[in-house]
Amino acid sequence: MIAGIDWRAEAGRLTFRDKAFIGGVFVDAASGETFDCVSPVDGAVLAKVAACGPEDVDRAVKSARAAFEKGVWADQAPRARKRTLTKFADLILKNADELALLETLDMGKPIANARNADVRAVAECVRWYGEAVDKIYDEVAPTPKTALALITREPLGVVGAVVPWNFPLLMAAWKFAPALAAGNSLVLKPAEQSPLSALRVAELALEAGIPRGVFNVIPGFGETAGQALGRHMDVDAIAFTGSSEVGKLFLKYAGESNMKTVSLECGGKTPNIVFADSPDLDAAAAGAADGIFYNSGQVCDAASRLLVEEKIHDLFLDKVTKIAANYQPGDPLDQKTQMGAMVDETQTKRVLGYIAKGQEEGASLALGGKQVRKETGGFYIEPTVFDRVDNDQGAQDCARFARRYRDRQYARRRRHRGALRRLQTIRIRTGQIAARAREIHATQDDLHQRRMKRPGVSAFQPDWRGDTRAAAGRLASAASKMRSKKARIVSSRA
Repeated sequence: MIAGIDWRAEAGRLTFRDKAFIGGVFVDAASGETFDCVSPVDGAVLAKVAACGPEDVDRAVKSARAAFEKGVWADQAPRARKRTLTKFADLILKNADELALLETLDMGKPIANARNADVRAVAECVRWYGEAVDKIYDEVAPTPKTALALITREPLGVVGAVVPWNFPLLMAAWKFAPALAAGNSLVLKPAEQSPLSALRVAELALEAGIPRGVFNVIPGFGETAGQALGRHMDVDAIAFTGSSEVGKLFLKYAGESNMKTVSLECGGKTPNIVFADSPDLDAAAAGAADGIFYNSGQVCDAASRLLVEEKIHDLFLDKVTKIAANYQPGDPLDQKTQMGAMVDETQTKRVLGYIAKGQEEGASLALGGKQVRKETGGFYIEPTVFDRVDNDQGAQDCARFARRYRDRQYARRRRHRGALRRLQTIRIRTGQIAARAREIHATQDDLHQRRMKRPGVSAFQPDWRGDTRAAAGRLASAASKMRSKKARIVSSRA
């Protein structure tokens, strides 16, 4: 609960960690260089943060490697690591107000979201992996009596993690919690737009009992610190969340160095599809609006496209715009604020550029489209709704973090509608239809509101970016194949 807290007064009492965290101590960058950490709340410089480069990355990796080889963490009994991670989670909750303020000041999200959602989720993530430490067993392979084959799970060694700015601490936790639970040492590079919470949480990890050198944080830029981490010969694995373009670079870095394991969570382009027979259009409109305006639209699967059946187009657009009008940007330090700031000036200019391009190309601006709260010095854009956006218009190709919302008429053919329903019916009956590149989740509650994400990297990666009718045709084909496969299974059982 956050009622009664004067967040602006609390912000004035904060102390920022602005140095790299290597070997359990805060240190300057070897070059002595720093960069301004600017708050999108009001444009103020919060701190001058160490700008780490290759030399600093090498120091952090050596620290992590030394800790791993000594076994100070990797060789601890599973229950000991569990106790430490549980204490780490407790400390995150104990310092939740401070961590939430760091997220809000550094990234611009509403304090209520940072405190009640993000920080809680971070603690839960760490606690979950801590609890799992002594519950994941090795295996004994089936062999003849004359042989014994064991499958053991061991830590990789040094894991590098490069995380984005939209959920700075939560995205980091999704990397460092499992890496630590498995006994690895870690080198974390937070986004240059939002390094402060990562530096503080590393200090809490040390306080919880994670040995020095196991958890290292190197703030800096992607082209220097990020690339150096991706290319380092003594990093055993790299985990990255961000754009598909940069994800491809990490694959390249791995191939040009030691072929380290690469784990990628890359971009997406997410439409909502709303049919006229939706049982609750108000709920669909509320979900669609929240799906794009939450976190100022700065979410990897933000639902930036809305495809609506012809007969409900005007009605649904009216519902969405009325809800969107309530998402006006406000002071992120006010706990009543629903929409905060864009992360920085660069992102603000990018989004305004998309809005201008959409208008130039003939899309109808149904709501918003302007920068607001300029007097604060911060970076805010009002919720924006475009209508009548064609697939080939530039507004359709906006970056996934662009805060905009498009509504488009879509009169689908009956066979495409049938294909979608057949695919959904198969999902309900059989559990889950999944491909590595695409998962289509369908339940009785969301049959009429679809979200589809196109991952950046996968073994099977069809192109889902084309015309929606073409996509529906592919769904028809997929449904037909699933029915045929099910018939073969039934026949074979008979």
